Parts: sequence; structure tokens; C-alpha cells
Amino acid sequence: LAPELPEFLSRIRELGYDVKLDTNGSRPSVVKNLAAADLINKVAMDIKACPSNYHVLTGVHADLDGIRETAGWLLDGHLDYEFRTTVVRELHSEKDFQEISRWLSGAKAYYLQAYRDSDGVLIPGFSACSEEEMKNYRDILSQTIPVVEIRGMELDLWAEVRMEAVTTVSAAQIRMMRSFTQERQVLMRLQLPSVMPMVIIR
Repeated sequence: LAPELPEFLSRIRELGYDVKLDTNGSRPSVVKNLAAADLINKVAMDIKACPSNYHVLTGVHADLDGIRETAGWLLDGHLDYEFRTTVVRELHSEKDFQEISRWLSGAKAYYLQAYRDSDGVLIPGFSACSEEEMKNYRDILSQTIPVVEIRGMELDLWAEVRMEAVTTVSAAQIRMMRSFTQERQVLMRLQLPSVMPMVIIR
């Protein structure tokens, strides 16, 4: 990280803004020092893969000790945080998320991000997982992590909601609704008014 980062963050904090730090977790001392100085409010830590697959996916000798230390520090509840993985069909498998599920058991929140190919990617030719595959990985992580969501993909929310023969919407289903339009569509199919207080969150 740039040596002038603390001073830069200090100026932002003086303006009254909260700061979220995105990191790969390889420099735990930097994250801890920024938090101790009250320069960051939240950490979003990228989990590239399961520990046993890190070197394959990153193509370098990753500092797993540092990554584990940062993750452990966040798990201990020192700061608001989220873990996230950009999922690539050719690079990830069930094994990754089974191992991550054990490693980060009890984490506050985990986000699976759909890969998007573009002209700007460093290595072209990779592809995104299907909705079915993403939901499978989500379900694996959900065994040990209470909040697991999918980002960057339009999900068939009604397919999940219609499995329930009750006029309630779970908190997980509400969190997956990325817009008022999606929310309204689900409520209409449940024949509920589009007013949030009318929806039972369980």
C-alpha cells in the first residue's frame, strides 16, 4: 500500500466520511494500524480461493500466513468486515468453498461475485459460473456462514420464493432483492402490498 495512505485517509475522515478498505489481506499489520488509528470503518477482504489452491489461482507464492492472520483478526470482531470471492468457472470448484466454509466458519458475511469477462482483463478466456453453480457454492458456504449472497448476477428470485406456501419473505430473500422493482415483483406474486412493513421478516 502507498505510504501516504494514512494521511490521505485521515483527510477523508476529517470530512466526516466512513472508509471501507478493500484488501487481499496479505499485510495484516497495515490493516490493524489503520483500524487502530480510526482511519477505516470496514474491511472488504478478497478471498481468492481456498488456502490449498491460493498459489494455483494467484500464480505467485501468496503470503498465506499474513492472509490467515488478517482473516482471523476480522473474525475476532475487531472491525466491521465482509469476505468475498470473484468466482471463475475454470478456477473454482466445490472443493474451494468446502474448504473456505471450514476456514471462515462463523464469518459475519460472505459475498460470491460473478466473474465478468471484458477487454480489460489481464488474462482473457475465463467464464462465469451458471446461476445453478453459484447457488450451489452459496449453499456450501451457508452451512457455516449465516449471510452468504451472490453479487453481479440476476437471480430467479421467484423460483426460490414459490417453494414456500406461505405469504412471508425471509430475510435472506429480501437481501437478494437488488432493486425495488425486484422486490415489488416478488410481493405481487405473493399477493402482498408493496409496503415493507407488511412483509414478515423472519
